[in-house]
Amino acid sequence: MKTVAALLVAMAAGASANGVVIPNDRAAVAGDGAFLSPLAFIPRSYQMLIHADELFPLVGENLTGITFRLTPGAGSPWPAAETTYANYDIYLSDCVDPALRSIVFALNVVGPQTQVRSGPLVIPAGSFPAGGSPNAFGFVIDFTSPFLYSGGNLAIEIRHDGSNGTNTSTDAVTLASAPGSGYGVRFGASWGNGYAAGGENNANFAVIKLTTGAAPGCQPDLTTGAVPGVPGFGVPNGILNNDDFFYYLFIFSNNDPAADLTTGAVPGVPGYGVPNGIVNNDDFFYYLSIFSAGC
Repeated sequence: MKTVAALLVAMAAGASANGVVIPNDRAAVAGDGAFLSPLAFIPRSYQMLIHADELFPLVGENLTGITFRLTPGAGSPWPAAETTYANYDIYLSDCVDPALRSIVFALNVVGPQTQVRSGPLVIPAGSFPAGGSPNAFGFVIDFTSPFLYSGGNLAIEIRHDGSNGTNTSTDAVTLASAPGSGYGVRFGASWGNGYAAGGENNANFAVIKLTTGAAPGCQPDLTTGAVPGVPGFGVPNGILNNDDFFYYLFIFSNNDPAADLTTGAVPGVPGYGVPNGIVNNDDFFYYLSIFSAGC
């Protein structure tokens, strides 16, 4: 385990105003190899395991996206033309210590997986720079749902069904560099051929940047948890779920002024969505409507 001093050094080296580079010690240094899966034009699945020490600067932050960078040998920016993936899906979860990594995805996942991105991905032409060592990070693949990181080891699982463009390799730390590079200690990776593959192959670890930021505005997102007195009660976390609904029931039943959301419950009528200082059934049905609509 790193000492507190070492963790602070890692924060300084790997953190920026809007994210953290992993591995932390590769923020300003290129990896020793390359890996294809994240930006391949054929269907691939890819799982990255990251030790908690690498993620220390992110505790309590909303993870909002991921980005990669091209290898130092890339001759020109990528892609040459706008490139579309019909499905580019990303899942986050707790995981085993990278030192205990299996090449089988399912054996590495601890607890439930959270899907943070789904659906099509369009990458603008030339959005991954070339000509540097290391290159600058490219186009940020935003999550469709932010993920509140609370600590612990983290698995990032990427599944895509290929694109209409060309392959390009990302900067990476190689399996062959283990253990001195930290591979198999602080991080590790596996890949599979096809969208639904379960792993089965060792992989180099793509150098990534996890981006952070405030959770997108979402009116019905009211709380982190639904238990009064527990940290996060009444604090939005960028995730809309049943905790928010039960939190609203709690404040509504207690006639809390925060439950006053509208003057009337009929969309389009003057006063809809405008608080009026009165907590009544109109507020409840208004909240039910915006909760059902989602974010």
